[in-house]
Amino acid sequence: MDTSIRILGALADHGYLVSQKRQVIVAYLCRLRSIENVDEFWLGIRKEHAVSWATVRNTIRLLIEIGYLVPKQGNSNYQGFDLCFPVAN
Repeated sequence: MDTSIRILGALADHGYLVSQKRQVIVAYLCRLRSIENVDEFWLGIRKEHAVSWATVRNTIRLLIEIGYLVPKQGNSNYQGFDLCFPVAN
């Protein structure tokens, strides 16, 4: 199954709206496989799509909640995240 479809399905299964903007964010994340810096991630999306910083940040928060993003380890001024795949219980 395509990674973005899996993530979008998980968002829907958890009752979250799968808007066009969230689809853009998830597709971009799946291409990169990680977020080194949230601001740079947002700016990358903004080059092609009108997506607000708040929408990016809220989507990241939701992906953390449902287990598809985990914080990177390290001492950086800008927190990064890695894409992961939660194990079903």
